[in-house]
Amino acid sequence: MSDYMQAAAEKAIRDLQAQVNNAQEAADAAKKSADSVANSAKRWKILTLVLGFFVAVVLAVAGFGVSLYAAQNNATNTLRRQAVNSCMIGNDRARGTVIALDELVTLLEGPHPTAQVQQEAKTYEAFVLRNNAARDCNQAYGS
Repeated sequence: MSDYMQAAAEKAIRDLQAQVNNAQEAADAAKKSADSVANSAKRWKILTLVLGFFVAVVLAVAGFGVSLYAAQNNATNTLRRQAVNSCMIGNDRARGTVIALDELVTLLEGPHPTAQVQQEAKTYEAFVLRNNAARDCNQAYGS
């Protein structure tokens, strides 16, 4: 019986040693897994920070682009309004030129103009009207 007890005790010791080895291997595996998870978390943290920085830069550049677009659009509208205003001033000047030249032609015709003088006056007035015609400023320069 002593051999039987001895064998049982040795078997129990071997089983305990196997369990201890299995526990040690499980602990090592758990430690490796924990290290892997920690490394993975660190990589994701770095990736998240880089991605966040990239998104912030993209948003800043987009905001700057929108502000440049708005400023350029405002400048374009200002130039357009100035062009329309200048065109209207030109129309006023042309209207004054037509009136002044019409009065001058009337004076030059005299009280009893001849047919030739009347024909030259009509030709000249047509020339003046053609070269001083009013322009549609909003159509020419408007939006």
